[in-house]
Amino acid sequence: MVPKTWPRPFPSGECWCGCGEEVSSQTFWITGHDKFAESWVISTEYGTVVDFLAAHGFGPGGRSARGEHSQKGGVG
Repeated sequence: MVPKTWPRPFPSGECWCGCGEEVSSQTFWITGHDKFAESWVISTEYGTVVDFLAAHGFGPGGRSARGEHSQKGGVG
């Protein structure tokens, strides 16, 4: 995992995807907007999911996203 060098984020009452919608003070997102934000950032910064994975050493012959996730106790 990448070392966290940024300040700890806290919910602000506004959806973090950038839509400007109000959310509860206990959450970052309107339901489903986390996936929109994830997709938009990957697209903006890397172009495609394949390029994103390759930039971090994942893919055939490299790191296994599924394998590393499972090793850290992830499900799926």
